[in-house]
Amino acid sequence: MRSEAPRPSPGESESSARRRRRRRLACAVFLGGLLVAFAGAEAVARWRGLRPWREHPQHPERAYHERDAERGWRLRPGRYEVPPFSERGRPYRVTVLPGGRRWTGEPTGRRRPRLAVLGGSYTFGAGVDDGESYPARLQQLLPSVEVDNYGVNGYGTVQCLATLRRVLRGARPPRWVLYGFLAWHEERNVGSARWLAMLAWNGPGVSTPYATLGPEGLRLHPPEAYRLWPLQRASALVNAVQQTVAARQTAQRVAQAAAVTVELVLQMNALCRAQGVDFRVVFLLVPPERQRAYRSTFEAQGLRCIDANHPLGPAWSLPGDPHPNARLHAWYAERIADALRDDLSRPTAGASSAPDRRAPPQEEDRPR
Repeated sequence: MRSEAPRPSPGESESSARRRRRRRLACAVFLGGLLVAFAGAEAVARWRGLRPWREHPQHPERAYHERDAERGWRLRPGRYEVPPFSERGRPYRVTVLPGGRRWTGEPTGRRRPRLAVLGGSYTFGAGVDDGESYPARLQQLLPSVEVDNYGVNGYGTVQCLATLRRVLRGARPPRWVLYGFLAWHEERNVGSARWLAMLAWNGPGVSTPYATLGPEGLRLHPPEAYRLWPLQRASALVNAVQQTVAARQTAQRVAQAAAVTVELVLQMNALCRAQGVDFRVVFLLVPPERQRAYRSTFEAQGLRCIDANHPLGPAWSLPGDPHPNARLHAWYAERIADALRDDLSRPTAGASSAPDRRAPPQEEDRPR
């Protein structure tokens, strides 16, 4: 005969059911405790002034930026009327030429040696009209050369190095290259958590390349974006924990910021030297003690520097905007022009009366 599996006695069934109920109750109590603890910690976090993640309103310059696979973003050719950063400011005109240059002046019809200027928002001229940026002012002071403004808001040395490679590969490489250096380029160069977060505040998906130092030397990394956690937009506690973790994850490379910056600048200098191009670092806003350290290091490598360091203040900055005003841009240009005039007066190979090949802005792109 076929044997049947033994069935649990009624007592055993009740015991098993009670155990299941106890387990469910324990799980419910545990989860409830976690929720209460989380709610309490969230309340404390908000009481201490912490807030959930929020994207800030997009900066106005996003209108003339577009994504770039190597540099994170670049200038989009066109003519723009850009609203001010602050309500106390005024709109400003931006003309971006083909190749990612900002307008610096009308072509003269004759060929001149080129001077390329690289940098971030101070070099680009954030907040001021086309003709007021220091590269445009430099063009006015040095009419014998053709000044190209390759500055881009938010760029650090890593992105300037990538831009320099493209410029030097062009049909007419420049005779001189200037790099407008700001102290906070250090942090951008290593992709600190704070810098990645600042980019993400402008809108999701903004990424930036960075560099590190290892046994093999300088290593360039592809663009990286800030990574948000689930619930970070709803919870101040989650936001605080994520920011702490992100800061720890980037701490090692942040510690390399100054050394990485030195190596990046020396690479820029080496690229220029290999093509017979005169490269110089222009100090725009760097604490004096750090400027002395950088200058000593650079000059020991035969790299020439220009001191245009000037603190920002109400008389030198835009209203409600931490960027130089037209007055400070003019001052920058005068300092740089004074440092360059002796070299510019020497005969330069390639300078001739042949037509200027700089692409003029389209009619709709000309500043009015």
